[in-house]
Amino acid sequence: MPEIQIIFPKSGKPSVVQPAEVATRGEPITWVIYSTNPKIRSVEVEFHDPEAKFFSNTSTQTKRRVAVKGGQVDFYGHVPAYGKLSEPKLAKYTVRAFNKVKGGKKIEEIDPVIITPRP
Repeated sequence: MPEIQIIFPKSGKPSVVQPAEVATRGEPITWVIYSTNPKIRSVEVEFHDPEAKFFSNTSTQTKRRVAVKGGQVDFYGHVPAYGKLSEPKLAKYTVRAFNKVKGGKKIEEIDPVIITPRP
């Protein structure tokens, strides 16, 4: 199971341990967020493509927001069952950090990608 680790430092830009992750259809993915920035209270993952329904158990299947507690949070999604692919699928997404659990001001963001190979 792929694990995407994103680090929000106290100051400076966030980083992704591996900026492009390869994952097959239906495979579970874990996002692991670490933060030493005390202003960060929640993070949101949002996919740019409407077909990238990594969070099928949420009302907005391309987006999920979770609270950060004690400087970290883990949450899960699944690679969508895309139709036939003629080339690898690149699922670009944005991870945003906010100063409140709901609403609030965006503090930082980073744009990684998940690659789904052809069968």
